[in-house]
Amino acid sequence: MTYKQLEYFLAIAETSNMTAAAKKLNISQPPLSYQLKLLEKELQVQLFSREGHALHITNEGRIFQDKAQQILSLTNQSISLMQNMNNETVGTLTIATVPSVCGCVLPQSIQTFQQAYPEVHYKIYECNSFRAMELLDNGLVDLAFVRAPFKQERYHAAPVKNPFLKEHQQDFFVAIGASKFFTDTASSAITLEQLTGKPLIVHRRYKKILDQLCAEKNISLKIVCENDYIGSSFYLIDAEIGVAVMPYTSAMLYDNKKSLLLKKIEQPSIDSQVYVITKRNSALPTAAKKFIKQLQE
Repeated sequence: MTYKQLEYFLAIAETSNMTAAAKKLNISQPPLSYQLKLLEKELQVQLFSREGHALHITNEGRIFQDKAQQILSLTNQSISLMQNMNNETVGTLTIATVPSVCGCVLPQSIQTFQQAYPEVHYKIYECNSFRAMELLDNGLVDLAFVRAPFKQERYHAAPVKNPFLKEHQQDFFVAIGASKFFTDTASSAITLEQLTGKPLIVHRRYKKILDQLCAEKNISLKIVCENDYIGSSFYLIDAEIGVAVMPYTSAMLYDNKKSLLLKKIEQPSIDSQVYVITKRNSALPTAAKKFIKQLQE
């Protein structure tokens, strides 16, 4: 298996057409077809099914596509790292981040950093914390922004300041939804007990936290939807499906707050600090070190 074969495979997967892939790669079609056959023979799987001129990626192909993207990304990143190890003014800074950071902290941080180091470029992967840690563990990003809880002992971790929070204030959880769901409470805060019976929309990684708190209080919540991406919660509360439970800084990214009510969850309050993390025992490019230092200033 060669770098070129992976590159050819990804081009075919992207275009679903051999002719279009050959044009994209600026090569003729016969060698492209030949390299695909060699790759399938080596892997002993069919990567594409063929219907006329159209190619449809198989389940095996999709799995291999993800791995091929990781391999090429890591290879390119390694080359860039070696070429620019001692030069903080050039290169690419790769970042994985949760949406709440991408929506407020990251743009301002990059703008400031860009003024000092205009030749640095950026690759941003917006995802949940689990995926961000996976990308970091696999060496595909230089640093990651994730939310607690996570195994902090595995990483170098530093808390991240958020403009929506006051000095030294921890991020907290809120319930956000249409006013019809909050007719029983006029307070700006709501307890876990007061959420019982309400249809709740919960990010999957926070469900375990809620389950544990409910077990301690011997109550149960009515969760009508679990999801993996906080953005989908906004669409669901727009449709008045239920009340979304999320960190305050995530809720502040929602641009239609006027028609909704937002209440801080108390008794107990739930904190969810954002951290910037890097791998332990791993060399960082100078640009990454300086970017993290800027975040802490």
